[in-house]
Amino acid sequence: MSGRVPSGVWRGMSRQRKIGQHVVMYLGWAAVVALGIWLGLVGREAVLNLLSIAYVKLSRSRAWQVAALDKFVLLGLGLAWITLMIGSEHYLREGVKKGLLFPRLAGFLGVEVVLIALADAIRLIVVSPVDSVWIHWLIILAEALAGAILLWAARTRAVRERGARPAVLGQASSEREG
Repeated sequence: MSGRVPSGVWRGMSRQRKIGQHVVMYLGWAAVVALGIWLGLVGREAVLNLLSIAYVKLSRSRAWQVAALDKFVLLGLGLAWITLMIGSEHYLREGVKKGLLFPRLAGFLGVEVVLIALADAIRLIVVSPVDSVWIHWLIILAEALAGAILLWAARTRAVRERGARPAVLGQASSEREG
């Protein structure tokens, strides 16, 4: 590699701060990857519960179709996890260079936590909507709230660090700048 220093925020950082940012980035990346595994497990169970209602309850002879679909879902989730693992590491590493690590990390974690809450809710509704204990719904609410807070923090911090106003749907970038 050449001795070039990247432009932007990266140039003004001390060596200790760069190392600290990378340590935080890789710890956050490990959390993203671990939550990705958890999301895959919970999501697979939610999909299996939905498939069991759609197929097995209608006809017992369709149980083999559910087993085959389970294998395809598992393969798809594994490929999605590998893509998440590789893509998130690159995206977070670029976020360190641009000074946007925390918004990017919060965005990844927020989306994963909201999807986990959705999968938990689907699983609870399908398995036992009447017999469910209120604490399960409280946990799902806490997951969804934590994910929403992370997504809000990612958006507001990214806007603050970029020094720009948030984009409005349907508004052209030239209209926002003027």
